[in-house]
Amino acid sequence: MTPRLPLRLAAVLVPLAACAGGSTPKGIANDATVVTEETDAGAGGGRYTQGVYTCCAEGEERACCPPETLPDPATGRSATCFPYGGARGRCVAAGGTLEAKDICSICCPGLARLATEAPTGDAGACEDQAPPSVFLCAACGDGTCGAGENACNCPADCT
Repeated sequence: MTPRLPLRLAAVLVPLAACAGGSTPKGIANDATVVTEETDAGAGGGRYTQGVYTCCAEGEERACCPPETLPDPATGRSATCFPYGGARGRCVAAGGTLEAKDICSICCPGLARLATEAPTGDAGACEDQAPPSVFLCAACGDGTCGAGENACNCPADCT
């Protein structure tokens, strides 16, 4: 082990540790992007973050976005602040799907993002039914095997 290796390892671990703190997860399942509410949402309330992106509250459009978070083609700056619900402009209801690549797309309150896995074949092996970035919004854990829920993506409700 060279003397530089511990420094390189520290350079990786320190940023990872910094990412671990912050907000409380809002019930996103299956290793999806964690959606959190900002603690300082102010009068707008309902604002949330997805990774490095800030998402405005419902009805705010992009009013919560400071100018430095909006795109600026003159400098090549990309946006880091987006409207509630992403391109759809609303949350996704139970049984609906969302594309995780759509920044700020979100399931409606009380719902979780589930994988689109489902049992297939005679053995009932779990297989993805959509690309890995597509998720189902469902009330997994409510005791009812609802729309889109099955033994693969919500064993708590479906047996």
